[in-house]
Amino acid sequence: MNILVFPGNPTNGRRSNHLFKLCDLGAGKAFDDKNETTPNEMYSIVGTKNMLLPNMANDLRRKKTWRTTIGYTGDECDLWCLGLTLYHCSTGRFSITSDNSDDEVYCSGTTKVKQDMDAIATKFKGKYYDQMSGGIKYDHEIITELPTSSSNRLPKWLTYTITCLIRLFIHNPSIDKYATISNYLKTAPRKKLLSIDKLSIIEQCDMSKCPFIGFNFPTISECLGYSNNVTLSMISLTSIRYTEPKQKDFKNLEKDNDVYLVIPQCEETQLRSIGHQKLEYVENSTIPEAKLFETRRQKIMDGLSFLRDAEEIAELFEKISQILTTQFSLIMEELQNDERIQIASRYAVYLETALIPVAIFSQNSPEKQEHFQKCVQKAGESRKELDNHSKTSQDFIKSAKDWRDISRKLKLQEFDTPGIKEEFSEFFVFDKNHILETQEYSQTLVGLCLEKRSHLLRQLYEEQELDEILKVKLNKIELSMQTAQYLLKLRNDHLRLQQFIEECTDFLEIPHQEMKKITNKEISNMGIDRTAIRRSIRYQSPKYQEAQKKIKPAAVRIQELSKILESACKEELEKKSEDTIIQQPTIEPASEPENQEGPSENTIDDPTTPVPMENPSFFTALIHKLSRSTSEI
Repeated sequence: MNILVFPGNPTNGRRSNHLFKLCDLGAGKAFDDKNETTPNEMYSIVGTKNMLLPNMANDLRRKKTWRTTIGYTGDECDLWCLGLTLYHCSTGRFSITSDNSDDEVYCSGTTKVKQDMDAIATKFKGKYYDQMSGGIKYDHEIITELPTSSSNRLPKWLTYTITCLIRLFIHNPSIDKYATISNYLKTAPRKKLLSIDKLSIIEQCDMSKCPFIGFNFPTISECLGYSNNVTLSMISLTSIRYTEPKQKDFKNLEKDNDVYLVIPQCEETQLRSIGHQKLEYVENSTIPEAKLFETRRQKIMDGLSFLRDAEEIAELFEKISQILTTQFSLIMEELQNDERIQIASRYAVYLETALIPVAIFSQNSPEKQEHFQKCVQKAGESRKELDNHSKTSQDFIKSAKDWRDISRKLKLQEFDTPGIKEEFSEFFVFDKNHILETQEYSQTLVGLCLEKRSHLLRQLYEEQELDEILKVKLNKIELSMQTAQYLLKLRNDHLRLQQFIEECTDFLEIPHQEMKKITNKEISNMGIDRTAIRRSIRYQSPKYQEAQKKIKPAAVRIQELSKILESACKEELEKKSEDTIIQQPTIEPASEPENQEGPSENTIDDPTTPVPMENPSFFTALIHKLSRSTSEI
């Protein structure tokens, strides 16, 4: 059986960017699942020599025959080979060492693995002469956990899951168990966790509830390289959550948010070290082909590792900048739109004013007078505290704006190398002549990948001075941690401010209800009009008092103008009455001309007829003066 790898896209629940196909099943055999009484066993020795089942390898070594003495099932054979293949894909080496000149090396290795139920592989240490038995012994070191290297940094959860799968395939092969784990792996919730101090993006999958795996599944803290007793702050674009120590699942994280910036709540964190690496690859015609092939493979793997590190670091700080900028903007928006401070402050002022009826009713009662003084004191204290917190809220807004500007500067400038990853595929070859011909160009490609990573690392470790806020020099890693820590502090301070305002409002409600109770009781006993009380409360309000101060000068001016107008009108009327002549009526002839037009010269003036004003200029000037004074008011 061979495994072919093709490039592909994640579709239909498949997350891998590659497509895997099994082929060359010439030795495959169909068996009947319905016949449960007769096991579907096989006896032929088929397969790759360094991946044979233990009983196949032993029979082949002892009897040199192509049939086994003990039958085996298809599940047992396939899952054994799948476990060894999985180990090879994860580490780059075979799980059990084999030697074409000595079959005992592989056979003893398989025996050693089967003896330890936790073993997933062995490392051949050598052979020695045993004086007790008088024979040659083979020394193998047991491996119980999937090893990782700098060129193949697998997440801890994936390392643990693969280890469990290999252990299952070797010691307890079962297609049903494998199908259960595989289906759970497809549907398990996933989160992308950003770690500043580890300089990495971890694709975390929650397998803690998976059968056959979840019992000893590592905690989220362990998966990120921290101890079990560390609490983690999880910051997304829209929320901030906290994980408990020894928490394994994503129970308190939002389903809609898949990316979280992780900040450990511990005093010290160990930064991931990325050392300087020299490009020393010897490729010439004097080197044996096997060593030449290994050198080329290592060169290509190093180049891809440099490229992957650079892409991961650039994406990491781009997402960190995006999350922190968004969070500070949210805090600013919440503080600017939060009306609870103003509402509570106005409520405190109202309470101080509304206590006037209590003061009126409590003049003859020392007990009520004392209660009144307490209410006034509580309202005044709350108002002062609320005013102070309003100023604090404005300070929070200013700080959030400053740190938001810093967050935007956390992005890194990338070193552009278009198409270099595709270029590498042409030089991953096992032809000696081709390797020698492309030695210099492949070296140049690896150098570009290393320079791209170095360019980003220089930006990370270059110190920046921020006099206006921190007044210290920090590199971008330290600055990112400081910014995230300040975000958490600002968010906690904001929550405490909101809690205090709610407590202040509840604190004000108590004297308000007591005031209402006393006032209503006294009003009921004394028969006082509620409208008059409301009017008195309004008259004593600060706004009303301030308006009265503005209106008073205008009212005095209006009174003066009113007196002037009254006096002027009186004088004009007296003068007119002296000049007016009232004529007596006369008897006209019985017949009048039919076509006489207009009134007769001898007609009597009607005393009710308005007398025309002979001197309108005085009143016109007076009206203009009154209008001007009114506009001034």
